[in-house]
Amino acid sequence: MTRILSPGAARYGSIILLLATAGLFAGQHTFGPLHGRHYLEVNKDCGPDLAIAFSRHLSFVRCMSEVEQQKAWFTFGGALMVLLLGVALMPLLPYRLLRRAGPLRPAEQTIAVRAADAARRAGLHRSPTVYIGGWRLREPFTVRVLAGTRIIVPPGLRRLPPDQIDAVLAHEMAHIRAGDVTLVWLTRGLWWALIPALAVPQFLIFVLPIVREPRVLIEAPFAIITVIFGHPYFLNYVLRSLLLLTLAAVIASSVLRSREHEADLAAAAGGTEAGLLELLHGQPARPGRWWQAVRRLTAIHPCARRRLAALHDPHRTTELRVIDAAAVGILVAMAIPVLQMSMPLRVETMIWTNTAHLTGLIAGTALALAWGLALWRAALGAELTGRPIRLRATTLALTCATSVGMLGHVAGEPTLSRNWSDTTPQLICTSLAVGGAAALSGILARAWARHRTGPPSRAAWPAIALINIMVFAGALWLGTDAASMITIKGLAGLGQFLTMTGYDEFCTAGVVTLWLLAARWSWRRPTRRGVLGATAVVLVPTATALAVRWLVLTTPTTPDWVLYRDYLAAMSTGAVLLVIAIATRRPGGLLPAMALAPAGTLLVSAAIWLRYLPIWPDVWMAARICLIGPLAMLAPAFLLAALLATVTERRSASSPGR
Repeated sequence: MTRILSPGAARYGSIILLLATAGLFAGQHTFGPLHGRHYLEVNKDCGPDLAIAFSRHLSFVRCMSEVEQQKAWFTFGGALMVLLLGVALMPLLPYRLLRRAGPLRPAEQTIAVRAADAARRAGLHRSPTVYIGGWRLREPFTVRVLAGTRIIVPPGLRRLPPDQIDAVLAHEMAHIRAGDVTLVWLTRGLWWALIPALAVPQFLIFVLPIVREPRVLIEAPFAIITVIFGHPYFLNYVLRSLLLLTLAAVIASSVLRSREHEADLAAAAGGTEAGLLELLHGQPARPGRWWQAVRRLTAIHPCARRRLAALHDPHRTTELRVIDAAAVGILVAMAIPVLQMSMPLRVETMIWTNTAHLTGLIAGTALALAWGLALWRAALGAELTGRPIRLRATTLALTCATSVGMLGHVAGEPTLSRNWSDTTPQLICTSLAVGGAAALSGILARAWARHRTGPPSRAAWPAIALINIMVFAGALWLGTDAASMITIKGLAGLGQFLTMTGYDEFCTAGVVTLWLLAARWSWRRPTRRGVLGATAVVLVPTATALAVRWLVLTTPTTPDWVLYRDYLAAMSTGAVLLVIAIATRRPGGLLPAMALAPAGTLLVSAAIWLRYLPIWPDVWMAARICLIGPLAMLAPAFLLAALLATVTERRSASSPGR
């Protein structure tokens, strides 16, 4: 099996990101009961109207800077406390598990020697200590405590044949080598650290006033309890907190189960496959009772049947699953609103622009590593096996899960339109942007897998990660920008967004990168007939767009609308090619269209630039305006076209062999 990068560590990183951002909200929420009244007074004195002129807005931001800095200390202090407490709990929580698995005693010398050999084969610099657990222990596990890494094995291990003992030890060494031990216990430490962090704001809001006035509790205890537990805010906060903690725990267990398959494959690759297969054949294939099946949701080991299937067909572990797409979408989407609301006001830029940059970059990186790499990994496995990847189903699941995560985040309100992230435009635009990015990444992944000339090199995966970060982060920036314009100006704002985004340079660089990749993977050996056909396909919509612009859209208007018409004429050439590709629904048809669309757009832009050349005082600035703007407009068109092409794609089109 070709060695390919696993997205498991990135998915653990997404869980850690969500827990850390919940700490941000807890810190910000703690600021309210302590200094919220002062913050509102300063806000009122400074003038909180964000619809005022830009110069007055800067004055407002400068006026709020001191109290915003104070709020930022609480906000990021909450995340820091959760992280520090989680790191402190990481080596302490395993002691509880060790007590339950005890009494412990060092393993025999023969097992210790085999463990040292297994560690050496796994590439570990230091061999962990092996301990024999109590008679109730059934499965081995690995923990990292203050004294170092320990492998705890059941007493029955000593009665196994040598090859099965080596298989068990190699499996645990693979977990250590992959970093699972650190990630698992760090996640659990953050999970437990978040519980008191979420409880502190509620204590300050509801309990602290009673502590200051204890006679109220004595005089009307039942009334106080009814007011607290029946308050809509309290119920909403508790339900969202429980949802966050439950999702984090269940998804963490699901990620670890997938890592079990990878540890099995690593152990089998080290020469212990026969012993591992024999060991798994002796275990129950599936849960026998219904309550045992329910417990599989939080179990950390897959059933023996699934582990055997993965060993017999290793590429099954690379296939896309709808549940994984939904998990990644919910995790990252629940973190986006909290990140957005936690950023303080700054003088340098408008509040939504500044926060959108940082939030989109963080969330886009998490999506790129947790799901983008999985797409390219699945495409490579599909190319080797001939089985189609589930791009349509997983893309729809990721899109819908993003909406669910945006609605269910811990800082949300019971109704829509109360927070920035809970507005209908934000939900729709962010979800469509994430879905378009996933579809575009999947289309590129399939093309890369089909046209590769050998196993991917180690240097290929960082490049793949950068491409996915560009796609997912750029999609989130565009989605946020579109939602903001629609919220402010309605459908007119959507038209303004399509003609002039706030990320022209970045979008242009992204479109050019996608253009080059699509051209490389569409025509590796262009023929004369193919070149002539592509030229004709580009020239026809180019001539049509110029004719419509110069012969039909000639009514006098403002200079801004003249520029918008020019932009739309240039962008429409590429958009027509994308629409044709979606309408034909041919397998892989969108990639050639992405290779032709920028060429048609550039031709129309060049013609417009030449027409205005005599009247432009700065020739090169005019070229920059005519070229960058229309190319940037293709970025949202690429995302939307990729999403539509994936959703309407025939099932057979997903097969890499066709």
